Order: sequence, then C-alpha cells, then structure tokens
Amino acid sequence: SKLDHKKFIEITAAIEKELGQREPGTKLSPNTGGVEADVDEPVDEVTDTTDELQQKVEEMEAFTESLQMEGILVERRATGFEIELSSQLLYVSGSAELRKEVKGVLTDVGGLLKGLEPDAFSIEVQGHTDSTPIRSSQYASNWELSAARATGVVRFFIEQGLESSQLRATAFADTQPKKELAFADDPRAEEVAAMNRRVVIRVTLQDDSYLQDL
Repeated sequence: SKLDHKKFIEITAAIEKELGQREPGTKLSPNTGGVEADVDEPVDEVTDTTDELQQKVEEMEAFTESLQMEGILVERRATGFEIELSSQLLYVSGSAELRKEVKGVLTDVGGLLKGLEPDAFSIEVQGHTDSTPIRSSQYASNWELSAARATGVVRFFIEQGLESSQLRATAFADTQPKKELAFADDPRAEEVAAMNRRVVIRVTLQDDSYLQDL
C-alpha cells in the first residue's frame, strides 16, 4: 500500500488556503461563528490553542483518508485526539522493529505532530498486546514487548525532530484490550486478538478547560 501524496498535498493546501483568508489576529467565536472583538490576551491564547488542535485533528483525518491502507484510525477525544495503528501494520509478529514500508507513514504522522506547541500538548505513545503469552528469548513477557514497541515509535519521532520533552512511552501489555471475547471458544478469537495488538498515539491538550467550547 502506498500514500496518495498528490491527494494529501491538495487537501493540506486547501486547509492552509482557508486559514490564510482570515485577517491577522482575527479569531472565530466557537459559540456563534462570528468574529471576536476586543478580547483579552489570555482569551487570544486559548483560541490560538484550540484552533491549533482543531486544525491538527482535521489535517490528521485528511491524511488518514488519503492513505490506501487499513490499520490506521484517527479518533477525536474530549481533550485531544488519538491515532491508532495496528501492530500488524507496524511490526512482524513478536517483534518491535518497525517494518520498512511503514516508516514513510510514521514520518508523515510525525511531520503533522511536529507543529504542536510542546508546552501546550503532550504526545503519549502506548504499546498494547493481546493476551497470548509471548515466547521469545528477547522479551520475557508482553510487558517488555509493548514497552519496546512504544519506545521504538517515540525514538523514531525524536529522530524526525519532535521534542523529546513532549513525548512519553507507556506499556500496557494486555491490560487494556480494545475488545474482549464473549466466551473462551469464540470463533472470532484471532480477529479480536489482532484488534488488541496496537500502538496508540494520544495527543492531549494539557489544560482541558480550553476545550469547553470546541
């Protein structure tokens, strides 16, 4: 699967054009859609931050829509957004070494995240596995595997120029499954296990009071 770079560039250019049509310093009211006037500086800062988050969510959604591959999702949250990537997309089974063919996707994701203000946004990379115990001389358990996968993505982002102070890696092993089996002999066991093997990139606005009007 390949990135549709032409489509992605066109979408990004359209977003930039729309933003460029605003008068310098003009902010849209989140409640009325009108133009704010005579606002205090702290309100300007809040609006700038929420605008930045909204723009990044839209850019990320446009980016994933332009991809011709499965296994990558963007989900809005009350305090930011999440990018979910399946482990099958990122790794060979039982490994924490990124597939060569997915590094281009992560490079583009990192490029979109790079503009987020480090003091305003945190980026947490979460490693998740299924509940099957790993049998590997390299990883003693799924805790070590999920930790290695999360830190591997963090390391990759730092190499792409993201601020290390903004990033953190978290290992969950199989403690936070996306989906659970209804019963032990459920024929969908492998499908459910594949859903639970994932890496989640969670972008969070540090002061969630900014988001009350989004």
